[in-house]
Amino acid sequence: NKMHHALEKDIFKDQNGLDAAHARALALGNKNQIEEIESDEYYFAFADAGLIAGGEDEVNADLDALDAVTQAIQEENRSLSETQQLHTENEKKIATLVERAVAYGVSDLSWYGEAIHMQPTSQFDDIKRKVDGFIEIAQEKQESDFLGLAIDVTYSGLYGEQFKFKFFDLLHSIRKGWKSKIKYARDHTGAPMKEFSVPKIILSFDIADVKVLAYMVQHIDDPNVMEKFKNSPMKFAVLNQVLIQCELLARFAMESGNDVHFEYSKIVATMKVLIAKHPKLQAAL
Repeated sequence: NKMHHALEKDIFKDQNGLDAAHARALALGNKNQIEEIESDEYYFAFADAGLIAGGEDEVNADLDALDAVTQAIQEENRSLSETQQLHTENEKKIATLVERAVAYGVSDLSWYGEAIHMQPTSQFDDIKRKVDGFIEIAQEKQESDFLGLAIDVTYSGLYGEQFKFKFFDLLHSIRKGWKSKIKYARDHTGAPMKEFSVPKIILSFDIADVKVLAYMVQHIDDPNVMEKFKNSPMKFAVLNQVLIQCELLARFAMESGNDVHFEYSKIVATMKVLIAKHPKLQAAL
């Protein structure tokens, strides 16, 4: 509650400020809007494209499962006080702002070049699969032209309880031999994709990071702010998180007998090759 209060007071000034920043974050990039991702038509488009084995029946089953989980969450929230409910709603808005702002930096401002993008996931993959978004890496002259990395975002900081919970949950899944699956995703061109399995990391931000991202969102129309954000030190911090976690999790997955370690290692190798083309990024590593 103290953290939420600090965020609301120091960054957004009041509830209206947070709501306005959240609305602007949803509009970033003008691709795969949250409203579209939450619509039934979004899901049935995958069945129409022949990407769901069970067709519309399977989509309906997934939507029913999503609805059941959503209703359970809403029921749990109704047991909270009005103040706690407001904090829960604001937490979701801040998380969305962080996710959309970072994705904007990666995809629209080309933080890591034209071959690396960050896409949001559907509500189904977010709530049921615990994946907020995924990094998409285009590869040239490869058997597969797609390499992906699932992202779960937290803004509690590396020493926060939320990060610890999510990270140990990820370690548990790797130890069990699991991989993260994404079922209803579109690539950076907007084309629907067939369900795929990817390695996963927990991307962490703290209050100082949220301030930077919120300021960017609030001044999205200012070219000077955009230029600063395009070259923000945050892109180096995010890059280091991605590479360090992938290297450590590759080692852990290998020790656990999970072949997802090949994919973690491939992401590191591929990103380092792409980054070598950008002197400032290379120097930051």
